[in-house]
Amino acid sequence: IIALGILAIGIASAIALFAAATAAHKRAIDRTHAAAIAEQVFADVESALERGRGIEEVTASPPLDAVRANYPGYEVELDFYEVSGETASDEILLDVHVRWRFRGRDSEEVFQQLLVRSENLDR
Repeated sequence: IIALGILAIGIASAIALFAAATAAHKRAIDRTHAAAIAEQVFADVESALERGRGIEEVTASPPLDAVRANYPGYEVELDFYEVSGETASDEILLDVHVRWRFRGRDSEEVFQQLLVRSENLDR
């Protein structure tokens, strides 16, 4: 009987461990997706600026169609902050907020990147 009790406690502990590991795995997948989304957004915004779109145009219509198609269930919000410089280039601080729901709760990761643009890109 004692052996059965010890076995039952061991089985219950193993089941709890598997449940915790599954939840940690799902959180890790969500954070990995958030990082991939942010990287794609950074690349798309930088590409749009290099193709001649102005910061106002990118802010009004950010290039998020590919992200929304590839990652359903994730919401993306962009914040742009211009850091004016005295040189021929300006710096733009881009914040990417990636949000999703996990177990009925909202989760969010925020990523930042500093983009440097030349004055000739805004023309």
